[in-house]
Amino acid sequence: MRSSRKHALVVAISMLGVVSCSKSAEPAPENQSALDPDRTAPIQTDSTSYLLVREERGWRADIPFRFRNVATDTIYIVNCNGAFSVALEQKAAQGWRPFWSPIINGCFSPPLTVAPGDTRSVPWIVWGAAPGGNVGPAFADTTFDGVYRFVWQNVLFNYEPQRESLGDTVPLRFRVSNEFALQVKR
Repeated sequence: MRSSRKHALVVAISMLGVVSCSKSAEPAPENQSALDPDRTAPIQTDSTSYLLVREERGWRADIPFRFRNVATDTIYIVNCNGAFSVALEQKAAQGWRPFWSPIINGCFSPPLTVAPGDTRSVPWIVWGAAPGGNVGPAFADTTFDGVYRFVWQNVLFNYEPQRESLGDTVPLRFRVSNEFALQVKR
């Protein structure tokens, strides 16, 4: 009995960054963003502009997206009880820089698979705290306003659990989103 409660708690915590029943941040009106959506990106957000809303110790934005496997091979998504890692990168003068990544447990569940041409819809939530505190996950900084993209992490071709690396990392071009703007709700 105690083991099943612990498992339920682990599942609930690991899904925190993935699923939500309520929406706290509405997409910003389209005319606030001058970004042209890249319709060829494998990850497509439902808008090109989002608002981060202050929530207790951090900021939150609901950014649902659709992933389409545009590769010719099946993609395997490493996960823990269904929780996986889709990170946020910020566009900088030097290129893309890591800005936020969810915290997930370190277990290995059977991989989620996406066959070539198949699509998966994800109700993604970005929630983070200011850096340097004791709350996580944390954003790289709190300058927020800027251009971002998602990068799906731990995505493989040729999944083989007996291998140390589990499989071959899927090239970046098969696991990035269109660009979108993030702004703090004032």
